[in-house]
Amino acid sequence: MIHVFHRIHVATPPRTAFAVLSDVSLNPRWQSTTLTARWTSPAPHGRESTFVQTHRVLGWTFDHTFGVLEYEPERLFAYECREGPQPVQVALRVEPTPEGALIEMEVRSNPTGVRKLSAPMARHYIKRILTSDMGRLRALVDGRAASAD
Repeated sequence: MIHVFHRIHVATPPRTAFAVLSDVSLNPRWQSTTLTARWTSPAPHGRESTFVQTHRVLGWTFDHTFGVLEYEPERLFAYECREGPQPVQVALRVEPTPEGALIEMEVRSNPTGVRKLSAPMARHYIKRILTSDMGRLRALVDGRAASAD
């Protein structure tokens, strides 16, 4: 089992942070391995909505189809892979703080078959990518708040 967790503080209200996190079309702007992302179910989006992302990892390009598991406005956006080469679950949580918001991202994956052998390396790779991506997310979220002022 791969389990990676990261948190950042942003100087924005939870509403603004959640708006960015739950707009999957923005994912390529902060997720370095995501090339494209689009909803495949009609608006309004929430629990049971679906979206597809095209990823490029270590020179390999592939699609993941995701289904939204939990959707609590301004608080929680969680989804899981329904189709794709790697089973993965992602939970994005937003909590208010006196300075703005705390964003927590949790990634879980349970590799199967031969991928199980590379799980320790994959965990390290995901943690490194996630740390970098969360820095880009902070810039995107804080930039959104600044442009709204």
